[in-house]
Amino acid sequence: MVDVAVVTQGEAVLPSGECHPVTLRARARPEIKLAGDWLDPRDERSWEYPLALAEEACLLGFDEIQFDYVRFPDKHGLIFSSSATEESRTEAITSFLQSAREALIPYNVHIAADIFGYVLWNGNDTDIGQKLHHVLDSVDIV
Repeated sequence: MVDVAVVTQGEAVLPSGECHPVTLRARARPEIKLAGDWLDPRDERSWEYPLALAEEACLLGFDEIQFDYVRFPDKHGLIFSSSATEESRTEAITSFLQSAREALIPYNVHIAADIFGYVLWNGNDTDIGQKLHHVLDSVDIV
């Protein structure tokens, strides 16, 4: 569900490849896996690693945490553990970002979220759980 990039002095550091945390996390937690390397964003167990990684980056002195892939997969036909409605998707993404904000308050860092560009003009969540006004209430930078 979420990649974490850390930023210091304007330069981002993001892991990639087979050692990417999302890939490793999906392999380690098959009970909350949806498809490919996607974990169920509604399951708070899928939030543990990106939040822990963000806190660790703060302790190392990074001044911005950027959350990428903060969304549901945009692939149709996936089978979820429960109904994935617009309301449940939006609530999951918003809740994750609000949890991140609360967890990172002590570190006085900026919080960013990458979102799909078409979220800016679509009135619904585009089936990925992103609604601009909800995201803006939870982060400093989009």
